[in-house]
Amino acid sequence: MQMLLSNRAFARFWSAGLFFLLAWWALHAVMLIYVFQLTGSPFATGLIPVFSSLPGIVLGPIAGVLVDRWDRKRVMSGSALILVGLMVVTLPFAGDVDVSVLYAIIFVQSMVMTFFSPAENALLPTLVPIEDLTTANSLNALNDSLGRIVGPAAGAWTLVQFGFAATLVVSALLYLAGWALLIGIRHEQQHVPGPSEADIRSLVRSVLASFLEGLRFVRERPALFLVVAVFALFMVADVPLSAVLPAFMIESVDVSPEVFGSLMSVRGLTGLLGGLLVVILSRRVHETWLLAGGLLLHGLSFLTFGLANNLVGTVLVLIPIGPAAAAIQTGLFTMLQKSSPDAMRGRVFALTGTINGLIVLVVSVTAGGLGEAFGTRVIVIASGCLHVLPLLLVVAFLWRKHAGPRV
Repeated sequence: MQMLLSNRAFARFWSAGLFFLLAWWALHAVMLIYVFQLTGSPFATGLIPVFSSLPGIVLGPIAGVLVDRWDRKRVMSGSALILVGLMVVTLPFAGDVDVSVLYAIIFVQSMVMTFFSPAENALLPTLVPIEDLTTANSLNALNDSLGRIVGPAAGAWTLVQFGFAATLVVSALLYLAGWALLIGIRHEQQHVPGPSEADIRSLVRSVLASFLEGLRFVRERPALFLVVAVFALFMVADVPLSAVLPAFMIESVDVSPEVFGSLMSVRGLTGLLGGLLVVILSRRVHETWLLAGGLLLHGLSFLTFGLANNLVGTVLVLIPIGPAAAAIQTGLFTMLQKSSPDAMRGRVFALTGTINGLIVLVVSVTAGGLGEAFGTRVIVIASGCLHVLPLLLVVAFLWRKHAGPRV
């Protein structure tokens, strides 16, 4: 880990990611709380993941192809500046904000991240040696936990104490800090040259053809197809809880918005500790076993979370969720990266994002509607039970391939 962080390019990449995640998680907590406060509806809150997923569905295929043709560092740094501009442009509406404005912010931010995320995942393997890739992904999962620790609590506290405008200003400054770090990264370009078509229609045809090529590439490689399928089934299990989480916590567990933000930060703290554990395990345990163990622990934790009836029980259940999520993220991302060559990697991640976006759209609306009809606790318990689907697929793969711990 120390050797990786001594790599200046990776250190800048990792630090920039931390600033992005701090801003992302702060805004995420604020949006969940604010939409529910304005509407009091689990269904309206469940629309947040819908607006988050729409850009990935529409732009995902194009984004992946273009990321493979553009300078990935410039895609990431340009995304940072666009997000800074989004926060600034929204400031005049912050005084008397309508829920439609919140949905618009979520939509535009997600549209930018549709390009940022595949660029980030495609750039990382070019910054570190292949033997350090699993550890690098573990550090990225650790980064996510650091963002979760500070972001939600800070966002909720800023919203309650200073208002929505202050959260926009803080987020803009964090995105700006990420941009400053990204522009200093030096690395060897390995992407395909940009398209030569002058006509926009020709470019679109080229992009769609390249995306279909990526789709065929995944379908023709069983190992890669399996990872994409596991990722999709994990999203089916994970999204229902995310869609009804604020309504469940505020109504069923009876917590205040500030406590809700703090609980999200507790989840980040457990993820940080779990991320450190996964960093250590990643040198000894194969990524497939990390994924299987993470899915089992994550599902059991979600199930117990839905059965908890008080704040203390909820906090205790949050402890294993963090390590489980870190193991799942490390396992999935490492398997995707190792299974796809650099020239196709952006398309593979964009394809995965498009599939997952469709799942988020359908499952979020369904979970929100069922949550209003039958109660959010039922949805949370069902979310835990659904984890058996991706777990069975991974277990079948391990059984067939006789995979074992890496020594």
